[in-house]
Amino acid sequence: MCSSDLQSTSDQVVLPQTTAAFITKTCATGESVSTTWISEVPHQQTAIVVGPSAVQWMGQVFAGQPVPDDCGQPLPVAVASPTSG
Repeated sequence: MCSSDLQSTSDQVVLPQTTAAFITKTCATGESVSTTWISEVPHQQTAIVVGPSAVQWMGQVFAGQPVPDDCGQPLPVAVASPTSG
């Protein structure tokens, strides 16, 4: 199975460090992850900016075509650490 993740490094709603942690954990299970990182785009505009890429990725998946696996690629942000509470 393959997952796709779209994330702005400047998102203040869905924090990029949390997404980086999700990607790291998902890749560690052996699942592939296609990731699109963008910068200087607020949360509210992310879907508008990356929407066409997401539709293209879904088309590839539904057509049975290979999609990029970005596991092992460097992340543009630090991975969030769990906190005790």
